[in-house]
Amino acid sequence: MSFFTSITTLLLFISLTLLTLGYIFYPTSFRFNSPFASSFCNTASSESSHVSSNYSLSLRLFVGILTMPHLHERRHLLRSVYSMQKHNLRTADVNIRFVFCHSMSEEAKMFIALEIMQYNDIIILNCTENLNEGKTYTYFSTLPTILEGRYVYVVKADDDAYLRFDNLAESLLDKPRIDF
Repeated sequence: MSFFTSITTLLLFISLTLLTLGYIFYPTSFRFNSPFASSFCNTASSESSHVSSNYSLSLRLFVGILTMPHLHERRHLLRSVYSMQKHNLRTADVNIRFVFCHSMSEEAKMFIALEIMQYNDIIILNCTENLNEGKTYTYFSTLPTILEGRYVYVVKADDDAYLRFDNLAESLLDKPRIDF
């Protein structure tokens, strides 16, 4: 068992060393953020402020996509697809984050840490990974404590669903915006 622990530690050390060296030697071409991620839960991205200076955005949407740590291919696909949608979105400011629970293997923790460093669009909840035991409740009850700024609507989606942000924003424009 200690052999695998030392290998995991060595891989983590090598990955972080290469990441650091890449940033030191190529600081202008080395980016940590994805096209649509701002900071961990910071809602004021430079891209959003650029869009809002050209258009009057009347909605702010936060989309949490519930996923599992080992489904990194799905997250990469969704990042690509949703980033293309966000460039054409004119009626809403949409912030997307991938959400899962903290219970994961050491290897998964290493890959998730690297993914956070590169894309910075992951929220890790204080719960155990489950299907029908309150992950959605934990997501919605945690958001008020970690989100900065106000959102008109907060959305929960799964990683096997595809959202059309333009249609979603258009359907929400005339809906009431009253907190109960």
